[in-house]
This record gives sequence, C-alpha cells and structure tokens, in this order.
Amino acid sequence: MKVKVAKKGKAFVEVVLEDVNASIANALRRVMLSEVPCLSIEDVTFLENTSSLYDEIIAHRLGLVPIRTDLKLFNFRDKCACGGAGCASCTLKLTLEKEGPCTVYSHDMKPEDPKLKPQEGIPILRLGNGQKIAIEAEAILGTGKTNAKWQSAIVSYKYRDGEGAKAKGDNRSFILRIEGNGALKPEEIFTKACEILEAKATEMASLL
Repeated sequence: MKVKVAKKGKAFVEVVLEDVNASIANALRRVMLSEVPCLSIEDVTFLENTSSLYDEIIAHRLGLVPIRTDLKLFNFRDKCACGGAGCASCTLKLTLEKEGPCTVYSHDMKPEDPKLKPQEGIPILRLGNGQKIAIEAEAILGTGKTNAKWQSAIVSYKYRDGEGAKAKGDNRSFILRIEGNGALKPEEIFTKACEILEAKATEMASLL
C-alpha cells in the first residue's frame, strides 16, 4: 500500500491509498472511528450550581467537549499502574468557576496541563445575574466504540477518479478523508489507526 497526502487543512486531511483493496480502506476507517483513543470528561464534581440547568445536563455537555490529547502522556485508566485511582498518567483534571451574568464556554475550563486545552468557543450554559457554577472534572482516555464522546474524527472514503482508479486485480485507489474534532490532529489519527490495525494483524497472524 502506498499513501500520499492529497489535501490538508486545519481540521482535515485527505490521503490517497494506492494498491489497496476496499477491505483495508474500510478497516482503517472503522479503526479511526472506534478505536483511536482521545481524552473526554468522564467524572464531574459539582461544588456549586445555582444555574437553571441540572447537574446531569451540564455534565453531559462537558463530556462532549473535545480536549486536546497527547497520547504519549496518558494510559487507559483501567490499564494504568495506579490501578484506576486516577493519577497524572491516566487522568487530566480540570476546574471551572464562573459567576453570571455571562455565557460559560468550553475554554473557561482550566486544565492542569495548559497544553491540553478544551476546544475553544463551545457554549456550555448561560448564567443569569448572581448565578454561579464551580466544578472539578476528570478527563480520561477512551474510544468511540465505548461512547461517541471519545470519537475523535469523522472519516469517509471513496474510489479515486481518474488515473489510478482502474482495478488491478482486487486492488484500487481510494481517497480517505479524515475530519478531526480538535482532540487529535488528523495526521495523528491516521498514524495511530495504522499502528492499531498493524497490531491487530500481527496478533491475528500469531493465533493462526
């Protein structure tokens, strides 16, 4: 299989896969959707909430906010050496404290590591005069097959038009489009998916 970048933007990348069949292209798409991990808020502690929204609604909205993820820094909580206690190697802690009147945005959350910021500009709730909210939250790694809040990209593929689109046996050329949500760069998502798929193939080969 040959891979080359066809288009690249701030939040997307299109790559051309050559000399590959549809099963491989689709396997990469499915892995990117369901198995590439990223950070998302899982636990929220409300210290104060006098807004018009219930705690559960706010916690749900916070869980859907993409958080910049560095996969080299974090382990899955259930596989961490801390035994799931929530150490710095598996848990990112964030805090939020605001008083109205104002709109509370995703970037109002303050992470322990300033490099791992929530995606900016996403409205969470509106606070009226004198209303307050104060929370402590924990973000952990997860995958899209567990919950959609851990899906870091929308991915699609199509047959490539023009030169290279003619079948060579069962092999053809495909254009794979990866649109990230800001948790990971599209290139990171593609690279990680390739690593995961390779590991799965190696494991399968060892069992045969």
